[in-house]
Amino acid sequence: MRVYLKERLLAAFSAEPKLALSFTAMLAREIMALRARLEVRNVRSARERILQHLALIAEVPHVSDSTAR
Repeated sequence: MRVYLKERLLAAFSAEPKLALSFTAMLAREIMALRARLEVRNVRSARERILQHLALIAEVPHVSDSTAR
């Protein structure tokens, strides 16, 4: 867990607008990674969970069991 003091963060963003863009991009990547982890966690079948995890790592669209056969 990270804690950022609002005043310091806003002051840094005001001083360096590119920092605000970089920070926002970092947060967006973290949110996407967390959503992917939740998606994998919610798959019941161990086989599907492993396939989905590998697909996410490889950054390719997931193919379900029914279409793979």
